[in-house]
Parts: sequence; structure tokens; C-alpha cells
Amino acid sequence: MSNMALNDFQDVTITNPVVDQKIAYDGSKWVNYYAKILLTYDEFFKSKTITISKGQTSTTKTLPSDSLECILYVGSSGVYEISYDQSGYSFSTSVEVEGMENIYYATLVSSDTITVTLHSAKGDTVTYTDIDGIEKTAVFDSNSTNKTVDIAITISGIAIEFTSLIAKDPNNPSNSYSKTVVVTGDTTDIYLMPDNTLYWFGYESSDLEDCTTANGWSAPANNSLVAPVHQSNYIDIASSTNQVCAVATKTAIANHKKSHSIVKGITAYADTYGNLMLTANANKAVQTYASLIESYISDQIVTYNKEINMVNDTHVMSVTSGVRAHRLYALWYELQS
Repeated sequence: MSNMALNDFQDVTITNPVVDQKIAYDGSKWVNYYAKILLTYDEFFKSKTITISKGQTSTTKTLPSDSLECILYVGSSGVYEISYDQSGYSFSTSVEVEGMENIYYATLVSSDTITVTLHSAKGDTVTYTDIDGIEKTAVFDSNSTNKTVDIAITISGIAIEFTSLIAKDPNNPSNSYSKTVVVTGDTTDIYLMPDNTLYWFGYESSDLEDCTTANGWSAPANNSLVAPVHQSNYIDIASSTNQVCAVATKTAIANHKKSHSIVKGITAYADTYGNLMLTANANKAVQTYASLIESYISDQIVTYNKEINMVNDTHVMSVTSGVRAHRLYALWYELQS
């Protein structure tokens, strides 16, 4: 036993030892080391085999699949490059080791830059922070509802919060609207608005139309239809005596569960500014079912939410009649699950 060396043990590997080095268990065997490097990495690198190089010397290490950090043991001072180069990807980072027994830090990030189109309010300014940690600003043209931008992401995807300067938070219309989106290499378009949006501060879905006779709509008895006026970031929906003014979906929506709108009342008649989220039957006739009307709109910017309890397919609509008017800033809907 007295003639045995550390390397004689099956779970010990000692390489080029120097005075005062220590040994540590690296997860599979005992090794000698000069210093430690704490490597952090993103999801992409789990179970991947990396290369640790200094000059002409290199070793490999398979990263754990159940963690986002790993201790690397190095045998001397110097600059170490930590790299991954497989499957068409090449990523690297470096760290300088100076003192014995100290711990050094390195981060390996699977970054990539993709081009996406942001969709938001007309003339918007959108801010976001991608993988490089620097806040970016996308400024839309004054008459545009989209902007093409480059975004730095990780290969495995990253959750990014986008914030609009113009659009308002439906839960608190005094605040700006924000939406967090998981951006991956397959992402091509990002819509900074709720799902199933018909109108959003100047953005208009291809399924939104004015309720006019030219578009195939009919008015309630003894009324005529008058077209709304589309402004930069809202729609003026105004009517006079025996008139109805509305925008709605071109097609009836199956499984319609709830309608939402952000509005501001402008003129009132008998304390009523306008009728919100009225639904029409599938033949594009504007109806006045009292149970489906949200009648009392505030003269402040507010959000209205209306549950729909109808069996037939319905159109999603924002409508007013009589001597009333409101501004429509946003209109969207939910489907039955």
C-alpha cells in the first residue's frame, strides 16, 4: 500500500501536478486543480460537450442536463477559451485565471440575431431589452402600424417584454401597454396587442369593417347607417337622430365568449354615451338586444368587458345610435375554450 500513488485509484486523475495544488471531485473523478471557473450557461447548452482550451492544450467537459451552471477545474494561470462548435453552431467565451485557488466566472450564451416585424399602434414607439441587456427603441413611421427590427436572442428562446408608448393597458388605461413574448429563432412577427384584436390604437385587422349598406349591413327599423371616421389612433363612432354608427367583424365569429373594448364617451343623450360590444346575428343586421348592450360609457378612457351568451355565431361590434358618440381605441374578443 505504501507504494501506491493517487493516480492508482480508479476514480482519481492527476495531471501535471504542481506544489500547493488541491484536489476536488468533478462529478466523476478526483482531479488536481489550480483554480475554479464557475461557468453559467443557457438552456441550449444542457448536456452539450464543451471544449476548455489554453494555448495548444484543451480538454472537454459535458455540461449537466439538470443545471445552468458548472464548476470547471483548471491546472494553471492563463487565458482560457470555453467553446462549443457543433451542429452548425459556434459559441465561445473566455476568462483569465490569475491567482491560485481563486474562483473565476464565465458565461456561455447561445446568442443569435433574428429579424422580426413588430405590430402595434399606428405611429408607435416600442421599447424592449433583448439578450444583450441594452434597451432598444423601435420608432414607427407616423402612418405605420409595423416596424422591422433586429433582436438578439438565445437559440433556445428568450422571454422579452415589449412596451408601447401609445397603446394603453386594458387593466389600467392610464398606464402604457406591455406584453411579454417568448422569442425564438422561428419568430417572424410579434403583435403587441391582445389575441384576436380587431382594432388597436390605429392598427386594424383585415376582419374589421365599417357597418354600412355598401358593406352589406342593414340598420334597425326606422334608422339609417352612417360611417364612422377613422382617426390616427382611434375611431370616431358618432350618430344623430335615427342613425346607427358602428364597426364590426366582416365575418360572424364562432364560439364567441367575451368582447373587450377601450373607449371614451364624447357626447351623451339621456346619460348614455353609446352602446358597446353589441353583437349582431350572422346575416349582418345591426341588432339592439338590450341584454347585449353595454350602455353607459364613461367620458374617461375606460375598458369594458362583455360576456356573450348566444348560441348562434355573432359579429363583434362597437356601436352607437341616436345623438351619441364615443372614441374607440381598441376592440378584441375571446373564444370559448
